[in-house]
Formats: sequence, structure tokens, C-alpha cells
Amino acid sequence: MNKIWAVLLAFCVPVLLTGCNAYQSASTLPTSNMSGALPNAPSQQRSWMLANAKTDKLLYASDEAGSEVYVFSYATHRRVGLLAGFSYPSGECVDARGNVWITEQDPGQIVEFAHGGTSPIATLSVPGFFATACSIDPTTGNLAVLNRSGVDVYQNATGTPKQYAGTQNAIFNYCAYDESGNLFVSGQVASSFFLAELKKHAGSLTAIKVQSDAPSLNSIQWYGKYLTVIMAQSYGQKLTYVARLHIANDKAEIIRTTKLVNQREPFNGQFLIEGGHIIGPSAGFHGNAQVLDQWNYPIGGRIKGKFVSGGTYYVALAGVAVSAAR
Repeated sequence: MNKIWAVLLAFCVPVLLTGCNAYQSASTLPTSNMSGALPNAPSQQRSWMLANAKTDKLLYASDEAGSEVYVFSYATHRRVGLLAGFSYPSGECVDARGNVWITEQDPGQIVEFAHGGTSPIATLSVPGFFATACSIDPTTGNLAVLNRSGVDVYQNATGTPKQYAGTQNAIFNYCAYDESGNLFVSGQVASSFFLAELKKHAGSLTAIKVQSDAPSLNSIQWYGKYLTVIMAQSYGQKLTYVARLHIANDKAEIIRTTKLVNQREPFNGQFLIEGGHIIGPSAGFHGNAQVLDQWNYPIGGRIKGKFVSGGTYYVALAGVAVSAAR
């Protein structure tokens, strides 16, 4: 282990996780975030998309505060569209057809859009607390959606989900399938961050012992042969680490870390590794804009590019996904 991680890392307390049950009914909740603030009003903007966007590789970015999803050309970083009508759009994922799934915290649901489309082609209700993140199983096409207290799995991305629940005080934040159909989830219990695995064909979640004393174990993504995890430094440090984790015997070993130098604060939202780049939301105030920063990966270092929206909020963008033209 290198000197940086010798200082930062210790073992976090694993979380005991319980079995699964099918949902019986949907819950209705009056609040849409952990602070108990009133829900956003749906965006009054109209959805739009440039005519040639459907033939382009597109990057989607969720703006929770603005109730919109911005669409960029991945190659040029220019805005090519907008999806409106949300209240709290959050995490995103893309299926094998290039369709984009966007979770919405209030109401708890997940909405599907065709690549370059402006109207939903499917909407699934998510029972339980806020729908925060999603991932597609590459082996089956099943759709996993996180709510704050567990995992909802929709067979073939349709119908009624099965619930895989955690302990009463667990908060589930991010999820990622590997290439074999095993699902990883990250979250928090009290002040401790945890990682767990829903192994293929298993009936319950298994806690993974992971070395971490960073302030947050945030967004996760399966990339190549490893689970990649954002491990942010404390605010004011302007550093974020991307750790590659080797998972075996319910333990996570850190294989490599990449240091990202930020202009402001460490980002705390969904990140994406795509085409030799890592992209994540930039924290802090940017005037009349919201920003996704881009670094070279796995080199890291300083920011090499930006995706700039037309938003007017200082809250960081929540979700990001890339969809390729069919």
C-alpha cells in the first residue's frame, strides 16, 4: 500500500444485510430529499433535441435542483438537448439498446428514454424511499434500482420488482453490475460507509469488508476487471481519489488509486469512466452554469475538459451516463 493510503485507510464496519421480499405496495412519501425539503415543482421548460443528436454519442447529466436533464455531444461537449418535466432527476444508467434510464426521487420512479428521444418510452414505479441510482445487468437485461433502504430488481426491466433490503438504518446510494451479473451497492449507516454485493442468484446482500477511512465512499462503477470507487478527501483539499478494488472472498483489496486534482471541492455524485476519460460533477458555485469536469483516466491529475450546462444552481449535477448511437 502506498504512503497516501497508509494514512487514509482503515477498515470500515461492515453492515449486516438481510434477505429479499417481493414488494406488496408502493409507498407514498411527502418529502424528496434527506433534509425534508418540499419537492421541486416539475420543470416548466420544454424538452428538445437537435435533429442530428440521434446519430451522435450523447452524454446525459441530471440536474436535481433544476429538475432537468442536460444532453451533450460527447465528442464536442456542446449542449444538444434537454429533457424536462422532472421533479428530482437523479442517477442514470444505459441498457444494451442505448436507451437511457433516469431515476426520480419524488415521485419514486425510473423513466426510460430512447437514445436522442425527448418523450419517455417507459416509466416504472419504485416503491420505498427515493429512487437514487440504477444499473443494468449485462447478462440478463434486468434493471436494478436503488431506493434509500434497499434494492429493487426488475426482471427484463419491466413489471413488479423484487426487494433486497438492508438493515433499518442503512442508506443505499450507488450501484453497479459487473460483467457476470453480480450487483455491488454502496451506502451509509450512521457515519460509516459500506459496500455490499448481491451475488447472482443469491437471495440476500453480502457485506464486503473494504479498507477505507476517506470521508466518503461514493459513486461506484464496474470497469474492466475491477470495481472502481470514488473516495473523496475532506472539503478544502481539492482532491478526489478513484480506487480500483479487487473483490474476492467478501473483501475488497485496493489495487490502484488515481488522484484527481479539482479546481474547487471533491465531487460527490455519480461519476463515469468512458473512453479513456473520467467524468464527474464539479462542486461549488459556477455562476449561471453547472459543470461536469473531465480528466484523463487512469492518469488523473488536472482537469482536461468540461461539459457546461445552462443551469442556474450551485448544487452539483447528480447523475451522468453515456449513450452511443445504435
